[in-house]
Amino acid sequence: MKKYLNIIILLILPLLFLILSLLCQETLYFSNYYDPSYVYLINSLNLSQLQGFGVGHIDHPGTTVQIIGAIVIMFSSVSNIEIVSEIFNNSELYLSKINLVIYFLNSFALFIFGIIAFKKFKDLKSAVILQLTPFFSTILFFRIPKLAPETVIIFTILILLSIIIFFTTKEDKNSTVNYVIGFGLICGFALATKISLFPLLIIPFILLRKFSVKISFCLVTIIAFFIFIFPAISSEHSYKFLNWIRKLIMFSGKYGGGEKNYVNVSNFFVNLKTIIIKEPVFSLSYLIILLSFFAFLIPENFKKFKPNQTKPNQIKPNHQSRYFKLLFAFLTAITIQIIIVCKHFELHYLIPAQLLIIPCLFVINELASELLPNFFRRKKFLIFSIVLTVFTLIQIKSIYELFEYKSQTNESARNFIGYLENNCKECLIVNTYGVSSKEEALFIGASYGGSRRNYYFSILNNKFPNSIFYDKWSKEIVNVDSLDVEKVKIRNSKKFLFLCNDENSLNDFLNTIKELTTDKNLTVNKVYSNFYGESIYEIKLN
Repeated sequence: MKKYLNIIILLILPLLFLILSLLCQETLYFSNYYDPSYVYLINSLNLSQLQGFGVGHIDHPGTTVQIIGAIVIMFSSVSNIEIVSEIFNNSELYLSKINLVIYFLNSFALFIFGIIAFKKFKDLKSAVILQLTPFFSTILFFRIPKLAPETVIIFTILILLSIIIFFTTKEDKNSTVNYVIGFGLICGFALATKISLFPLLIIPFILLRKFSVKISFCLVTIIAFFIFIFPAISSEHSYKFLNWIRKLIMFSGKYGGGEKNYVNVSNFFVNLKTIIIKEPVFSLSYLIILLSFFAFLIPENFKKFKPNQTKPNQIKPNHQSRYFKLLFAFLTAITIQIIIVCKHFELHYLIPAQLLIIPCLFVINELASELLPNFFRRKKFLIFSIVLTVFTLIQIKSIYELFEYKSQTNESARNFIGYLENNCKECLIVNTYGVSSKEEALFIGASYGGSRRNYYFSILNNKFPNSIFYDKWSKEIVNVDSLDVEKVKIRNSKKFLFLCNDENSLNDFLNTIKELTTDKNLTVNKVYSNFYGESIYEIKLN
């Protein structure tokens, strides 16, 4: 009976995480949630057709997300013949299906993680505390609605942590090969999901003892990486991906832009300050981990964590020595991840580091119990529980504020789309990036359609004959059907609508139109705007 009760308890947090993930679910053409969700949907569509169409998006590279999406599409589509039409007509339905599968994978991984922790530590409290791992990151709940690598990162890190638990509690010295394979497979999977997860590789690299074993781990990781990205491999994509990585390393701006220097020092510290301000719980946790690590380095403390050399043939390993090495590995991985974020700032790049915080604090608690055995004999989790309670309350507040914000933006997006549907059905509409628009969402996805790009554009042209697409970065009208046709549509229109979410895009578009039509006296009138900053402009040609 107690066994089943323990299983039920270990099911609570995975089910809660699944429910929260479902509550975060969004209409993904609202605001700019379609980036990169629709890109991954269209690339999954390419793979699902099993005709060698390949993919058009390799930036993350995100191949694992595309493979999961392709499998879901293949098994849930009504007809393989009409699969393209199904996706374009029911894009949100298929995005929901793919996300649902990923949510279940994450929750299942969290449950398995708890079961493994319980069996290895023989302690239910330890298992439940470790299951709090994904709840630590509020940024995660911003990203969960999207079909993106961040959702798969959760599953990846939970599996990695499960293997680490086996490794740190192992008593069989002859099982090294299994761990090399296990670590290599999950790290290869991680790199194929998002290349910026490379700091995770440092953890097994530090934990594995012999240099030859470390090299073997690296080789297995590389082989696994190429296996998982196989659907995206081509000479063209390989060159683009390597060039992309080169730019990320050599240039200090976002997405490989900016100045050609490795780090912009002033921006680096500005970004670090932003992390501290926007993520105070994470910043404080990192400080605790850093101070704890240096406290453990004090000679009087450190000698307690050295492997027991008096019994070289002992069967039971010195777990404290492994925990100290694990703390160092976690701290190194988190620190490198923070450096990456400060160099190329996006808060969601912090998610891998945040998912290591709870395990890291757990390891500190284990090491502290060795230093102060009398204090921790009956109160092993007292301080840890108090810290977690305070952090949890702060996180609950943040998650509540997140849902409030999402509620506002969703309502704004619905009103924006409702206005267009009620008042602009027959109007010529120019879409641009950042506005709530199913047309723009499908266009962004089709733009990364690879070898099927032009075919998908023809579908868009037939499906949305009154829609034109403007690229705010290149400042050009995009050729969906024929660029001349797009220009004729604008020239022949007495008026048309332009959708955008910033004035710079409007000004750039107006300059483009003036050059296209030679009309220097355009009449521009804002007819609608919402809370999120999305605006509809009526533009008349004289």
